Amino acid sequence: MKPTATQKKKQEVVVKKQAKVPLAKKSGSKISKDIFLYRPYDNDDDDDRNDHDHSKQNDDDDDDDDYVTRPNRKVTMRATVGSTLAPTRRSVTIASGQLTKNISRRPMTRVQRRPVVSLPRKHSIMESLPAGCLLSESLIACGSTGMVQFPILTDQGVKTLYLADNKISKIPPWALAGLPNLEWLDLSKNKLDDSSVSLDLFQNLTKLRRLNLDGNNLTKVPSFLPPSLVELKINDNNILGLTPSSFKGLSKLLTLELEDNHLHDGNVSPLTFKPLKKLIYLRLEDNKFRAIPSGLPTTLQTLHLSDNRIEEVHERILNKTINLKFLDLSHNKIREDRIAPRAWIH
Repeated sequence: MKPTATQKKKQEVVVKKQAKVPLAKKSGSKISKDIFLYRPYDNDDDDDRNDHDHSKQNDDDDDDDDYVTRPNRKVTMRATVGSTLAPTRRSVTIASGQLTKNISRRPMTRVQRRPVVSLPRKHSIMESLPAGCLLSESLIACGSTGMVQFPILTDQGVKTLYLADNKISKIPPWALAGLPNLEWLDLSKNKLDDSSVSLDLFQNLTKLRRLNLDGNNLTKVPSFLPPSLVELKINDNNILGLTPSSFKGLSKLLTLELEDNHLHDGNVSPLTFKPLKKLIYLRLEDNKFRAIPSGLPTTLQTLHLSDNRIEEVHERILNKTINLKFLDLSHNKIREDRIAPRAWIH
């Protein structure tokens, strides 16, 4: 039965009273961002209030504008995040039911969303790691997870690998070959010794800038470290000496920490620090030095030598450290009469 003229008029009045939300305002082939009033999968009250204000537009808007009614003011768009929607038919789900609206004339651009927690492309990596690991686009953090074996990973997006406080004792020579863009590697507080670090381990890490090997069982500085390093930490190990080749090729190194080892005047060569052309920060606390080491870089600005066995300060030992700004000699055995009169004068 066809509706009468009176019934048609009533239906038109009802439609006009419903809130109208613009889905896309025609502007050539692009969507105007000013009227894209809600995020997909986001039902924030603030967005709803903004939409309500926009629904008070004049009923005489251009016929070219597409509208959908939103009775409960909750709309969910079914769209793949980060993808470009082709100008084909799409569905818009309304809280009170489903309405299929032809928006073929409205090609949609990329939809911006808040960062997601679950990363599908990391799924295969997650399966090879123990419980408790944290992953992001550029970070893999598995600290204090009880890890025993070093994980073999392949991901060019990873820049930080944090494996501190575990039980790793061996690292396969090829273990880091799949992480060519790694910039920060933390292996502190494990069970690594000299045999754990092969000559080829860091060969592929041409972008590595920070390396932390604190709290292991190393007796010497690993060979063939990446020239790209700017920070090297080997505190709390069993380093038995430093040679002229210990830091060979590390001309970009800015920070070097060797606290709590077995270093003394007899096992540290005067040429040890010669390759370090840019070093500004050096920690040598809690060793067995009886004097300030010689051959320190002229670029050095901060030197920590507390908790050693230093008894005197020679007159010319600091002559070349013209940029030194901070020197810590606390908790040593220095007497006032064992400090040369011109020790602090360059």
